[in-house]
Amino acid sequence: SYTYGDYTIVPNATGRAQLLFKGAAIGSLIPTKTPDMFLLRSSQFYGIAYKTEKGFLVEREVKGMYSLTMMKFE
Repeated sequence: SYTYGDYTIVPNATGRAQLLFKGAAIGSLIPTKTPDMFLLRSSQFYGIAYKTEKGFLVEREVKGMYSLTMMKFE
């Protein structure tokens, strides 16, 4: 698993991964046709996740802001 603060990404055998917040499932990462790129859908935000050698980088929207915020899961 990979963490960023209270968030955790837990990969599974189906190619999808779960997004947890404080241990509770809030969303999933959905594989795209681009290798190592995922759509991230959760009850808190939406974004794009990129698989890296050390974990995941997630670009996500933040309500009320015009730019994306980067989350680094390791």
